[in-house]
Amino acid sequence: MLVRIFFIVLALCCGIMMQGCGLLADQATQSGKKASAEAPEENAWPTEPVPYTAAVRVDGQKRGGDLRERMEKLSELLRLKNEPPDGLLGLERRARSDAATALQLLHAQGYYDGEVSLDMQTETRPAKVILRLTPGSRYVLGETRVAYSPAPLIPENIRNASRAATYSGISALWGSPVRQPLPPPDFSPTIARLHKNDPAVADTILAAVERLPENLHRRGYPFAAITATRYLLDREKRTLDVEVDIDPGPPATLGDIRVVGNEQVSADYLHRLLPWVPGEDPWNQIRMERFGEQLRELGLFRSVEIKPAENAASLKSTGDSAAPLPMEIHVKETPAFRTVGAEAHYDTATGLGVNAHWEHRNAFGNGEKITVDAPYSYDKKGLQTELVKPAVGSRHTTLRGRLAALDETTDAYDKEALDGFLRLEHRVNRAWWIGLGVGGEGGKLAENARDAALYSYFGPNLTLRRDTRNLRVSPTAGSNIALKGSPYTGYYHTPFTAYAQELDAMFYYAPFKADDEDPRNAKAPLVLAARLRAGSLMGTSLQQAPSPLRYFAGGASSVRGYKYQTLGPKDAGGEPLGGRSYNVVNLETRFRVTDEIGFVPFLDGGMAYRDALPGWFSDMRWGAGLGLRYYTPIGPLRLDVATPLNPEDGDPPLQFYVSIGQSF
Repeated sequence: MLVRIFFIVLALCCGIMMQGCGLLADQATQSGKKASAEAPEENAWPTEPVPYTAAVRVDGQKRGGDLRERMEKLSELLRLKNEPPDGLLGLERRARSDAATALQLLHAQGYYDGEVSLDMQTETRPAKVILRLTPGSRYVLGETRVAYSPAPLIPENIRNASRAATYSGISALWGSPVRQPLPPPDFSPTIARLHKNDPAVADTILAAVERLPENLHRRGYPFAAITATRYLLDREKRTLDVEVDIDPGPPATLGDIRVVGNEQVSADYLHRLLPWVPGEDPWNQIRMERFGEQLRELGLFRSVEIKPAENAASLKSTGDSAAPLPMEIHVKETPAFRTVGAEAHYDTATGLGVNAHWEHRNAFGNGEKITVDAPYSYDKKGLQTELVKPAVGSRHTTLRGRLAALDETTDAYDKEALDGFLRLEHRVNRAWWIGLGVGGEGGKLAENARDAALYSYFGPNLTLRRDTRNLRVSPTAGSNIALKGSPYTGYYHTPFTAYAQELDAMFYYAPFKADDEDPRNAKAPLVLAARLRAGSLMGTSLQQAPSPLRYFAGGASSVRGYKYQTLGPKDAGGEPLGGRSYNVVNLETRFRVTDEIGFVPFLDGGMAYRDALPGWFSDMRWGAGLGLRYYTPIGPLRLDVATPLNPEDGDPPLQFYVSIGQSF
């Protein structure tokens, strides 16, 4: 019985399906008839590729060139003109897409009454398409209003900080001046350099609005956010009014930090590096972010993430004071704080030299850096070590120490000596440094005309430095100017006293900017670099001062094209004596052909003098040459070829120098 019912149902289903197929067949026949009826229109839109020419025209506007250039960059017709569409329908689709884009462009540039039209000539081959823009009058910025809801709380410590910044003209080390706790109701003059009646350019206005909460984040309100924006067109006045509603959130000061993820780096060390006083300075997002950048540059962490440890609801600020907002710093330490390496250099005068290098960047858990170098070359052999301890008593103070045992052999002298120094360096602000320390040297010295004798000298030293370079390795902008002074007392055959002073000034300028993705202009195509050095040794005669205290010129680090230490006074046998003063000038034009390759024409000049004051360009020897640079992540590899421009007898026609890093 069940089997019979099953077959009956199956037969009924088959009948229905066959009727459906007939229905579909009828529909297909009807569709075919309709398609046949529309065949003439199908032939009017052939499907073969249609070549065309396209142009953008702007009517009735003095600055049509600007609009035209913008539209040409956006145009699909122009971008795909070498790829003809299949049929006129495809060409029309491209044209109408460009028309819609053009209308959006007009509105974005403030032409809200603008019109767009298309002129298509499809009878010719190639077809011609003209996109015509009629901008009309340009709208300008009208009224701009900022409304705070709820009403902002302005505690006294934030208000007082604002007054102090306004009246004293000072600014925070890492932040911009805080002139008032909140942006005024008319925000345009202060946020994006917008003023009433400026062109109503959408990108500029939107950027100004977006910066409103960012501005508050730098003025003590970490959780400020935009809650609503209104853009109102007045077609009679042809103005665009802007209204912005902001929830300022609770005010806060920069609080303390909690370090998460550190194992070998001391959290106390990171606390000493804080660029603010917890609970006193108003919240400043930029200062917080720059502190994160500073931690990343220490070379101790693979990653650093810094963020508020609490939310807006947890802050309990009052009218008297803003609550401190603590922060969490999540770090991941580098796998190893030690580095072992070697480098080599070569120049014609001293030949091949190598230097083995060992470094520990966290020797005692507080970012102490210890480096050990073992140079070995014709003119220098030995061992030297240096200690750098940051944040000594203050995050701006660094302790540096050096101890070296070196054996030097040059045309001017041979020496076996110990030398060292201990110096405190304090950063006064972002550009200025001051250093105070003591140093000295002693050992056995053999000069050209004298037998080997013991010598020593010792004394304090003071350094004043202004450094505004944008980069420490291969800078492209800024300067680095240092003035050093050192009184010495010592013994060399007889007791002596002397005073040495030295100026070292480096300048960098890039007349052309690199691509937009390089904010520090590190890959500028052209950099003009200059260096001026001068020194003077007073209070002692040339013969009484030991050779390591004298000044020498010539060689890879001063005047390329001349042998090492050969420029200056000489003894009766023609060997260099050194001088009590010197001056050196280096000029370079650094061309960057690609990201990795560059060429550097250069001109060097210098001389050492018997007198205590340099001759300032008198009797200077000049050398010129061409350098090749291969840029790597750790610095450029350098090959320089130089020739002396006013050589003396015995000076070779060419000198070659190979090393790592720019010459200065």
